[in-house]
Amino acid sequence: MKKRKKKVHRKQRPKTKPKLTLEQVVTAAVDAGASVSISLPPLQPMPPERPRLKLSTKEWPGDPTNRSTMADLDYTEKDVARVFKDNPSSRWVITPYEVFERSAFFAPKPKPEPQPQTDNPS
Repeated sequence: MKKRKKKVHRKQRPKTKPKLTLEQVVTAAVDAGASVSISLPPLQPMPPERPRLKLSTKEWPGDPTNRSTMADLDYTEKDVARVFKDNPSSRWVITPYEVFERSAFFAPKPKPEPQPQTDNPS
């Protein structure tokens, strides 16, 4: 007598629902008699784009052995300082917006003057 193998019931995968666009959802809701109102968050104004540096590579200061370039469009002073520290022979760092000279970049910056405080009666 042969033993029967138990049938393994495999779980059926749930069918994926088709993704609907906002327009399809609104159209279906209006057809069903619903009133629809859509509110979007207010648009934030774009910050003005910084003016690009208009120098050809022939006009760059120094020669290729004592300058570094940085192609990043969103950089901070820390990023520029890191480039100078990573490349000790660089006298200039050229970014898409400006050229930094080592001596001017690491020169002591003047302290900002304190703002006079005004009394605000509350």
